[in-house]
Amino acid sequence: MRSFAALALGLLGSPAGLPLLARLAQDPDPVVRWHAAVALGDIGDPGGLDALRALANDHVPFTRAHTAIALAQIGDPAGIPVVERLTKDDVQRVAAISQAALRTLRG
Repeated sequence: MRSFAALALGLLGSPAGLPLLARLAQDPDPVVRWHAAVALGDIGDPGGLDALRALANDHVPFTRAHTAIALAQIGDPAGIPVVERLTKDDVQRVAAISQAALRTLRG
């Protein structure tokens, strides 16, 4: 249910959902954290940067990959150092997705 709440907040696209998404980004369920990353990108507000910085350290690769995508969607240069670090991820797919996100961020 928390997972669907995260996605719904992203679909609504309102920055008013950022505080709840920040809490969901710390949820013990990896799917909830993944959906929180997706939603933060969908909202596209720099207010989600702190939650995404934390998610960049998640132990689940698909969450790290979607964190890079979300940071690219937000487009704030403050996300560049996080995405740069993710381009060196041990998981090749995360690194590749992060490289594409970095290209988007740099324009």
